Parts: sequence; structure tokens; C-alpha cells
Amino acid sequence: MNARPRVMDPPPQRLVYEATLQAMAERGVRTPGLQHIAQLAGTHRSLLYRHWPRPRLLLSEALAYGLDMLLQHAAEPPQSLFTRLPPLCELAAQLTYATRLLREHPLTASLRQRSPDVLLEAVSTSDHPLYWAAKSWLHQRLSDYARNSAPLTTPDTAGTASPAPAPAPAAYAPVLLLTLVPLALLPSALPESDLDRTTRALVHGLFSPSPDCSTCLRPTT
Repeated sequence: MNARPRVMDPPPQRLVYEATLQAMAERGVRTPGLQHIAQLAGTHRSLLYRHWPRPRLLLSEALAYGLDMLLQHAAEPPQSLFTRLPPLCELAAQLTYATRLLREHPLTASLRQRSPDVLLEAVSTSDHPLYWAAKSWLHQRLSDYARNSAPLTTPDTAGTASPAPAPAPAAYAPVLLLTLVPLALLPSALPESDLDRTTRALVHGLFSPSPDCSTCLRPTT
């Protein structure tokens, strides 16, 4: 009696997502090829079709997974970046670190050459899941900054009514998202150090009228 053929289990979802990201980096985000993804994941295309009947869904999930991993990494930067930094400079250093991680990701580097509009459109469109993931991460960083910094108030020395309070830092998440992301996703002739300096200057300029402090402008490692 012939044995029934063994039904293969799909590889771990994480492995499929990583293979998909690699395929998109190698061949482009629009046509990475399901067969190529299957080969990179060590499985068969039929198994991928079984779990992702629409390949575009797999691409979207893989992009969301990749961004989530990157943002988790960016949320825990090397402590050497924050040695004796005031709250605003700490925020600038963390956002600079996150922007550089995105800029140096293999998929970003590939898209910058092949189709820079794809990710830029994703994180700039308010109804796109990647936009909300990035905005939520920024919102949390800005909320942390608000808790660690002094209240943004002006002393009322004339006895007149106090001016309206400044918007909470977290309210600037969409502004920062649409300002910083192009630095990572679009081609630039500037060296990395200048791009980092520009990122820090944008953060300082948004929350303080003072120029960047010398501590924040020290060379990053």
C-alpha cells in the first residue's frame, strides 16, 4: 500500500516575510516573483498561494512587518547616543537614528534606485497602514519628549491673561513624518553626516527658536 504524500507545513511567517523583503530588494517592490520568494524561504510556491491567494497581500504584510522591526530597533538606539543630552537633543538624536536606519535598509536602498515613489506614497497617505504605523511610533517618541521636558509656558508678568498654550509635541507627528521620511527615501547627493545634521536641525527648529546646541551637533557614531 502506497504511503500518502506528506503535506508540507509552510515555513514560519517571519521567514516568509523576510524572504519577501529580500525579493523586493533584489527585484523591485512591484514584481518580486512568488517563485523567487518561495525559493528564498525554502518552500514551494503552492504553499505560499495556499496561505496568500493574493500575492499583493503578502507584499503588504511583509512591508508592515519590515517597518515594525525597523521601528522596534529604532526605539532602542545605542545608549551612547544619549549621554548627558537634554530632552530636545535626545529626541533629535533618536529621530536621526531612526531616519538613518530607514535610509540604510536594503529595501529602501533598492527602492531609492528603482521606484522611490512607492514607500514615499505609502508613508505619506493618511489611509495607508504604513502611515499609521510610522505616525504612531513618532507620536510615542514625542509624547515621551513632552514628559521629559519642561512645560512650554510663558510667564505672565503683566497680570494679563496667559497666552494659549503651545500645541502638545505629539501633535507634530504628521509634520515630522512628512518632513523626515523624504530624507530617507529620496535620492540625495549629501553625505550621511549632512543628512543627519539636517534631521537634527529640523527637530530643533520645530520645537525651539534657539540654534542646535554643540552637544547635539557632535559627530554621531
